[in-house]
Amino acid sequence: LIIAVIFCLQPHVISFSEKAMNDILALLISMTALLCAERLLRNIWDQKINRLLKRMGLIGVFIGLALLTKMYNLLIIVIVCLWASIELVHYIHTREPVHSLLKLIKRHAIGRKVVLGALVMSITASITWILPNPFLHTDTVKNTARIVKFGTKVKLNKYANEDQKNNTWSRRWESLVANGPQRSGIFHYWLGAPTLVDKAIAVLGLTGLLFFGFNLVRDYQHIRKTAFITVWFVVITTGTLLWTPFDWPRWYLPMSPVWACLEGVGLFTCFFLLRKIFPIKTRIAMVDPQQGQ
Repeated sequence: LIIAVIFCLQPHVISFSEKAMNDILALLISMTALLCAERLLRNIWDQKINRLLKRMGLIGVFIGLALLTKMYNLLIIVIVCLWASIELVHYIHTREPVHSLLKLIKRHAIGRKVVLGALVMSITASITWILPNPFLHTDTVKNTARIVKFGTKVKLNKYANEDQKNNTWSRRWESLVANGPQRSGIFHYWLGAPTLVDKAIAVLGLTGLLFFGFNLVRDYQHIRKTAFITVWFVVITTGTLLWTPFDWPRWYLPMSPVWACLEGVGLFTCFFLLRKIFPIKTRIAMVDPQQGQ
């Protein structure tokens, strides 16, 4: 709940929610697609084939909707495929322990489930991507390639200011941080605190995620949650670094949930550390049943 509130209070989120642009819509649909996938992928390889195909089809619909809004939502496909692989590894570990994944796929029905699930997800995502877009009704492959190639043309925009171009890796990292806690930090925006406060809380949040994540891994039931969050965090951050050619705030909106997560966990980590440094002592009253005291 705290992370959700922080996300809604971020200046970039507020600013682009007030504009007639599809950036916030793209973010909404992409997060909905991930939430849908996270729910539907639970124990998916244990399901009967009909139920499994329905789940993968629904995931494909949400992926297609996400692609309709912004092409950077291709990252959602990467995340979902990695999540499905994690579920497959979990299935192998708990249900069908074998030494070779290829042997498992060849010998058991799980192989057919994997192939059919991937096929259904791809087909439903493609139909959802093509059907509402008249531009893709003819020469679908060629026009899809033109849409993807358009991103390359944007990178070569000669009218963009040189100081906005992410020409080096250090520049890409600076732009990532600048459009995170530096320009969109809630403490700086709402309380007038130095940007260093938001940066410090984000770093503390990353430290807290690593600490709590390693502790959760000790409990096998929580490995799935830790792995899913880690995949989402790494893919979105890496994809944004690689994908974004300019220091333009709206192109960094996919990172908004990540920064909100870091600041939310950072606040929790602050509270956790304060409890360790200044433990709260509680008094336990002994009750005498005879005297009612």
